[in-house]
Amino acid sequence: MIQRKDFILRLVDQFGEFLRRVFETKKDDKHAAGLLVESAIQQITTLNMHLFDMLDFESVVRMAERHKHLTAHECAIVARLLIERAELHEEKSAPKAKEFWLLAEKRYLNPHTDVAELLEFLRAHFESFQK
Repeated sequence: MIQRKDFILRLVDQFGEFLRRVFETKKDDKHAAGLLVESAIQQITTLNMHLFDMLDFESVVRMAERHKHLTAHECAIVARLLIERAELHEEKSAPKAKEFWLLAEKRYLNPHTDVAELLEFLRAHFESFQK
C-alpha cells in the first residue's frame, strides 16, 4: 500500500513538472507546447494524433488497449492533456477529455484500487470537468 502511494505521488509530481514545462514553453511558442502535449498523449495511448483525432472515444480506447491496459492514472492524465491541447488550439471543448475523465473515475472506483486520495487530488485539479 505504501509503495503504491509513493508511486502515485511520484506520478503526480512528474506530471506536474511536465505541465510546468508546457506552460513555460507555451509563453514563447504555442506550437512547440502543442507538440509536447501531443507527444505525451501518443506515448500514453500508443496512437498517433491523426488516428487519435479520427476515431471516436471507444475506438481510441479499444485500439490503445490492444497494446496495453490504460490505467486510471493514464486516463486522468490523457484527459488533462486533452484539455491543455484544446486550450492551445483555442477550441471551446475537448469531448474526448470528458470521456477519458469519466473512464478514469470508473477505473479509480474499481474495488481493487485504493486511491481515494489521488482521486480527490485530481478532482481538485480538473475543476473544468465539474462545470
